[in-house]
Amino acid sequence: MKPTTLAAIFIGILIVLLMGAFLFGQWFKQKTIPAPEQKTYNNFVFTKQGDTWTTTWQHDRNTYLLQMRYFPQDIELVPMTGTINTTTWNQKNITITFDPNILENYKYVALAAGELGLSLKRAMGRNPTFTCTTNQTTQDACLEVQPATCNSTTQPVILLNPQGPAEITFNQNCITLSGTDLELLRAADKLLYMWYGIVSR
Repeated sequence: MKPTTLAAIFIGILIVLLMGAFLFGQWFKQKTIPAPEQKTYNNFVFTKQGDTWTTTWQHDRNTYLLQMRYFPQDIELVPMTGTINTTTWNQKNITITFDPNILENYKYVALAAGELGLSLKRAMGRNPTFTCTTNQTTQDACLEVQPATCNSTTQPVILLNPQGPAEITFNQNCITLSGTDLELLRAADKLLYMWYGIVSR
């Protein structure tokens, strides 16, 4: 066999192998990186990215990217009871508080407080303050803050109660979000979705 013929065969084989590797790579990429899941709820398009659902929300000609832990349909059944004073809740300053002496997993309290505070500040133009219901505790974060409860102030208060099933209770100037572990985050998402006008009460 002539050298030129042998070289042509090798080149042909190399091209076939390279094409095969490329096509397999494209096939493997498609198999391992699926397209993001998308759903529509109340005319809002949601895209799932990791463990969060994202959508865009407009307010005063500004567009915000919302990142929520739950899809709206997953929190519809979180019960909401009571009424609030709408005049009180139109104020800019909002206190987020919790009882440091309830022996529960405070990781979820911190997550709920963070998600609420970020939305209140960034998208809703409010000024959230984080505190505790008492500083008579061994929790270091509560020792030097001004305590606040639903009854100690007439200002808007969100009380995070890391116990029981997911539930939202309105009582004039106070909103109590209840739930053990992830259930507390479900309650927080329900409240935010309601404030954003995505989910009705």
